[in-house]
Amino acid sequence: MTLGKITSIVTTLLNAGIDSTASSLLFALTDLALHQEKQQKLLASKNHRANILLIMCMGRRTFPVTKGPARFMEWDTVIGGYTIPRKTCVSLDMAAMVKDERFFPKAKEYIPERWLRNVNDEITKGQEFPFACKPFGFGPRGCIGKDLLKWKCKLELQRLFRTLKFQCHLEYQRLKQFTVH
Repeated sequence: MTLGKITSIVTTLLNAGIDSTASSLLFALTDLALHQEKQQKLLASKNHRANILLIMCMGRRTFPVTKGPARFMEWDTVIGGYTIPRKTCVSLDMAAMVKDERFFPKAKEYIPERWLRNVNDEITKGQEFPFACKPFGFGPRGCIGKDLLKWKCKLELQRLFRTLKFQCHLEYQRLKQFTVH
């Protein structure tokens, strides 16, 4: 690997990692501040460190950091009767998918427990559709910094929750959707 390629990868990790980490922490903490009962329940449990992962997953579902993976079609494709020509850029709208009741029952509700594994109920149904929420993309083109982001967020949230409780005292109107370019 060339020095230029290594420099490019490290620069991407640092720059994208800072923004994604800050956004992920902001949205996770905002959700918890707005849902005091969930904050108390999740952090009071003996397994609160594992619950931090649920909080992070929920924050990324509530406010996806990216729009979703985009790919150029390699060949003409027909989906649902529509023809998508070769070389067309197709992008998944993650923000719409994570609010779709078909994939996430009670999608408008803050339910971090929906990310629990080996639970077979209506709320965890979203796990049946693993591509409905892929905030880091997937496969060889997925985000190279996802593990770094997960560890940074997990460590920071654990540190914050040791001494702080988060509350929202201002009138808050939930954002419907936004995109940052």
